[in-house]
Amino acid sequence: MSVMGIFSFTKYFKRSPLKKFSFFGITFDYAVNSILIIVMIFGLNFVGVSQPLSLNEANLKGKVKSVKVQHQKVFNENDSIWGEVPPDNDPFWFDGCIDTYSVFDKDGNLIEYHTYFTNGADDNETKNVYDEDGRLAYQNFYSDKIKTGTLKYSYDEIDRIIAIERFDENDIIQDRVVHIRNHYQKIPLGDGHNNVYVYKYNSKGECIEERSLLPDGEINYRNMYFYDDNSRQNRIVSFDKKNTMLATVGYKYDKKGRISSATKITSLKKSVVSFKYDYENNVVLTISEEINMEELRDSNKKINKSVERTSSYYEYDDNGNWIFRLFKVEKEPKFIQVREIKYYH
Repeated sequence: MSVMGIFSFTKYFKRSPLKKFSFFGITFDYAVNSILIIVMIFGLNFVGVSQPLSLNEANLKGKVKSVKVQHQKVFNENDSIWGEVPPDNDPFWFDGCIDTYSVFDKDGNLIEYHTYFTNGADDNETKNVYDEDGRLAYQNFYSDKIKTGTLKYSYDEIDRIIAIERFDENDIIQDRVVHIRNHYQKIPLGDGHNNVYVYKYNSKGECIEERSLLPDGEINYRNMYFYDDNSRQNRIVSFDKKNTMLATVGYKYDKKGRISSATKITSLKKSVVSFKYDYENNVVLTISEEINMEELRDSNKKINKSVERTSSYYEYDDNGNWIFRLFKVEKEPKFIQVREIKYYH
């Protein structure tokens, strides 16, 4: 499992009743774009990370009813740039761009979320059901209209998730995550091949350690989490089953609480990503740097640093939501995103 695969269940337990965006155990108001870029650049794998569940989490303004995001192929001729939807027989024109369609209720909760290739193929859908207190109760998952499974959520008296149950397409329970005393633990059901996850918390309720145990009790990996004075997670350290450090991931924040940089260090390389935002809190510039750790350790070796800059140009509607995005790597246009946003009246 990769360093960031450790977050299989963290986001479920850190989601607050205020419905801020919880990701990798960190709760953000604005940093959705930067987190997604961290994932793309660092090549992180993770399980159980879902789409933002509210307009606030998605950084959407006004009474939004639905958002359709479509990628377009960029054409650049004679200093003119425009976009076109690629043909149906070319779904992988840019690393298999995934389009999305989101539907929100009048309270701003996400009730439907679709992902599909630009040509409309491979439609995957999530339908969310909320309880009378506005908390996420069920998530039903579909692939090309066929149900594939369900997640059921239970809460304690202060709106913390204390149980998650996963059901298959026939509504047969597969596994359950429950709260036991001072830690969370995944209880395997059926054949018992599921791992067990144990979490430890400090006096502030912040997750400070996660352990993955094999069914026989042997440790699989361990992660430690650290926080700044504002309870923002600023460092993660990951260890393998032999307690050898695999990697560290660190975050820095700006004055508005947005991630300004992220650094990942392994035995092989050091990767740094920094971010700049526009007035609507969208990431408009990322600078990623990568250095070979062997060169850093050897003073006689010349340090070769690879640097890549990506930038985005946005256009906005009258509500301050972006409806057009041109994405560039260095100065070369790579793709265009068009957002069709509908509002409640």
